[in-house]
Amino acid sequence: MIITTVVFSNVVLFLCHQPIDGRHFLGGSMTWKRGYSWPWSHGIEINLIQRYMWERYEGDYCNDHWNWFKSRTKIGKYGKVKCLSKKCGSYIHHIRVHDVCVADSKDDKWSAIEQWSSIYIPEDTEFELGYSGVYWSEELNEDEKYELSISTFFSAKRGSDGELNTPPQAAMPYIQHIHLNTTQTWKIPVHDPNGDIVRCRWANKNNVDECGDICGPPRNAKLNGSDCTLTYYAKRKNPVVIALIIEDFLQTSLEKRLSATSLQFLIQVHQPTSTTCYDPPRYLNSSRNESIVNGSVCSKLTEQVFFNPGCGDATIDNVQTRGPSGMTVSTPEQYQNLFIVNIEWTPTSDDEGTHFVCLRPIDNYKRYGDQKCLEYSIINNNTSKNSDNFYNNYAPKNMTPVGLVNSSQSQWTFRCGGESMKWSNRSNTYIRFYAKSSNEEVYTINVQTNHTALRVSEGSFTFDTKINWTEGEEYYIQLDRGVLTDGTKCSRLSPAMHDSSFWTFEIFSKNNKTKPPSLFFVPVCEYGSACDVFNKYCSRSNPCLNNGTCHNRNTLLYRYNCECPLNFSGVHCEIDDRPCHPNPCWNTGKCNPTSNSTFNCSCESPWEGRLCEKRINECEGITCQNRGVCQTLSNNWTCCCLAGSYGRYCEFSTTRIIIYKIVSKTFAYVAIIAMAVVAIFVVVMDVLKYGFGIDPVQGERERLRRERRAKARHYVVRRYKYVNRKDEAHVSSASFSVAVETKV
Repeated sequence: MIITTVVFSNVVLFLCHQPIDGRHFLGGSMTWKRGYSWPWSHGIEINLIQRYMWERYEGDYCNDHWNWFKSRTKIGKYGKVKCLSKKCGSYIHHIRVHDVCVADSKDDKWSAIEQWSSIYIPEDTEFELGYSGVYWSEELNEDEKYELSISTFFSAKRGSDGELNTPPQAAMPYIQHIHLNTTQTWKIPVHDPNGDIVRCRWANKNNVDECGDICGPPRNAKLNGSDCTLTYYAKRKNPVVIALIIEDFLQTSLEKRLSATSLQFLIQVHQPTSTTCYDPPRYLNSSRNESIVNGSVCSKLTEQVFFNPGCGDATIDNVQTRGPSGMTVSTPEQYQNLFIVNIEWTPTSDDEGTHFVCLRPIDNYKRYGDQKCLEYSIINNNTSKNSDNFYNNYAPKNMTPVGLVNSSQSQWTFRCGGESMKWSNRSNTYIRFYAKSSNEEVYTINVQTNHTALRVSEGSFTFDTKINWTEGEEYYIQLDRGVLTDGTKCSRLSPAMHDSSFWTFEIFSKNNKTKPPSLFFVPVCEYGSACDVFNKYCSRSNPCLNNGTCHNRNTLLYRYNCECPLNFSGVHCEIDDRPCHPNPCWNTGKCNPTSNSTFNCSCESPWEGRLCEKRINECEGITCQNRGVCQTLSNNWTCCCLAGSYGRYCEFSTTRIIIYKIVSKTFAYVAIIAMAVVAIFVVVMDVLKYGFGIDPVQGERERLRRERRAKARHYVVRRYKYVNRKDEAHVSSASFSVAVETKV
């Protein structure tokens, strides 16, 4: 039995990519869910879950997928998730987009990736995030690129019950199949954990760019927004992209949305196979035969799904599946006249909630059956005080060193949980170091591969670095989700810590007159033999940038806080919120602030528009003659003339073309005159004959008729009879006579 890992779980948020190779995107979605709120944090953790699918080349499987993407597409190198709202502050600086291969398909030639990221946002805030720059597969159009753009909207505002909203969930395989000249209807499975009203609509560009170059309904596609039913008639063989927005609303009103996620997938059209049977395979039932399958975290779920092959000579070769990450589905096996696939899944604590598993059978004639989606509801029965300590002990007071350290510092320690905690063996999981001045990643430790740099002893976790730190620079440390595991059967993973104020340190500079710190410098006593300058950090060196005012605060992690001037924010006032920083104007346009939050752009020629994003149409008001086409150049225009024409406006023609035109017109005029004369003659003859009873050719017809009668032939029939003479005397002179009978 061959086991294939299944891709994907529930839906959408936003997709971020910039592949060098260009056009390989096949579909994607992303969702967000609430994370763990740290006891010392002033915000809410939001986990962004990215899932998307790419065309793969032969031999690109999950085991070498990372190397392939790293060398060919540079995932996440050229961009990050961007804020589409007016103000997001500093909360989305480090939303990275990396890839972790979770599934691939040799038949459909795709590879799927999944990545989790965490951000912290204050309560009572709303953000809209988005990214563009990736291109859809060239299957859509080999001659033209279609840019991808996906966005999402989430809110940290609490409802009347005091609870935060959870976004709606949906599931749909990112490649759908339909036969040419047929109609297909898909019921997109959607679910809202809060019981809110869910609506689906076409993505658009009304407020923000939700869809790039693929917006609105494709031709012959209809969407019922109330029940999320999609109908498409495949009139042409070209594939189409479906870009949808799934939103949830309060039960009492549909005016203000609570959140929104995006779902985009591809519909491929196929020519029907030449076979006498057109009955596609179809879903029959499952072993549980339940409308909703209930399960719990860390409890293994198994299920058998039965399919009918349809035609008698058909076999089911594959079952296209979309389900939660970590679920496995076997290849179809024949049992009597049916085919069976086995589903196995052990949910983790991250899988708590509702999930959809969508199955679609494919037979050996490449006929695609209807999609069937099963609903799974997972609850977490493992919550206890011990598991809570797993998070609560993950605190800044247990991190060393912090504050001022030497440039040779190479050993770092933190405490977390109890004796059962250990370093995890999860792939693509890192401890990350960032330079605070640029917010750039300067050093990483892979917890799966760098075992020699990791140690654990009685709840203390130590790791070593091999880097010379820059004097005077400030750094901070971040931990990926799953750096640690609690060692239980469920292997509960440690949450991500992406708060830039979580673990910080500053490298001692020779220009600093203070005494260099020891190897393990604990922040309880920053410097001074008797810790007598503990509350004078601001007087020693002002860490606040952009004319910020420093205030000593003994109770804070940094021992100070910065009061920032207008239009600056951040821990050290390092975030510039001025409307023209960075420059929002395109094509070297100059930004002119008009207020604290608004601006206008002075565009250089030949650009125009609010952001200087449009090229000036130099062809406006220009008419090219002789079927010439006007083309805009840099600060100018030109007429592209057809062969035989020339001039600024294509107004001149060559002698050869002039002769051709004269000859063509002459023949045309002669032909028109000849046809007109014939038509007039026929009309005049008919008017004389039928209108006035005059037949000019009647005499001629009579003459011809008489001549034909005169020439008619008369046939003569002659019969000869032999008669014997009775007079024998005359026999000698004439032996017989002839009687002639003539008929005319």
